Amino acid sequence: QLRGHFHQFLKYLVSFLISYQIIFFYNQNIINNVEEIFILLMIPGVDMLRLFFFLISLSAFSQNDFTVTVNNIKEGDSILERS
Repeated sequence: QLRGHFHQFLKYLVSFLISYQIIFFYNQNIINNVEEIFILLMIPGVDMLRLFFFLISLSAFSQNDFTVTVNNIKEGDSILERS
């Protein structure tokens, strides 16, 4: 259980650091306009959308439930090797 809390803390810390860097770069005029920020944040969003559709299609063509796929991801199994 402590391991889960540490991973949650790590996720929040990375999110905070990325947000802080983006705001810092914008205030220092390294990032000139809001469109550049949108593009920076759009890249992980598109990857998240790709993973979502991949998992939906994987669960639709398998006999197992979607929760089995999620449990395999949490255990660290590679979903690309299984498909």
